[in-house]
Amino acid sequence: MSNQDKLYTWWWSPNGPRDEGPMSVWSIATLLGKSRHANVVEGKHRKMISPAGWNYAVLKFLIEKCTILPEVKQKLVAFADPKTGHYARWKDFRDNSAEINRPPTAVHVTRSSLQAQVYRQKEDKGMPVIARFYGIIIKMYFSQSEHGVPHFHAIYGEFNAVFSIESVEMIEGDLPGRAQQLVKEWAGFYQKELLEMWNRQEYKQLPGLE
Repeated sequence: MSNQDKLYTWWWSPNGPRDEGPMSVWSIATLLGKSRHANVVEGKHRKMISPAGWNYAVLKFLIEKCTILPEVKQKLVAFADPKTGHYARWKDFRDNSAEINRPPTAVHVTRSSLQAQVYRQKEDKGMPVIARFYGIIIKMYFSQSEHGVPHFHAIYGEFNAVFSIESVEMIEGDLPGRAQQLVKEWAGFYQKELLEMWNRQEYKQLPGLE
């Protein structure tokens, strides 16, 4: 089993973070660092993993086990080329947001996960998640107090922005340029469904971008 597979297994184990995010690349790497105390990964001939080996494992984890902006992933793949050996260059994208892919058949039921689920339910009761893609979360208020032009909220890491459904333009907040483009592209595909949700105040989940 590769080191990135071992890290992924550890991540979703009872001793791992078991958090899908989204979170920054640096936060993911920091949490992965806790696995080193449990000797989850190893170097050649079962020796202690080297700094280069660790950076390669983190890099491959980000590429294979996370959902991240396409252009960022493309650069990470280039850094993983053994001919260049630029394994530590994943740190160039430390502030980018990513989501950790959930195992398709995994069911995690612990006290902490249940508490987190209850918290999310309370948090999302009036503003549920309607779509996720490339570390971007799309939400819409379903509350009588929400007014103004029809709009939805896009969250990407620490960035938060409001988009008009009718013009598909950002009208408030801040979002990196590429993330803005992805949100506008997605909203263009589902503009009709978004308007129906706003007008009827009926929640439904929409697909992300492929």
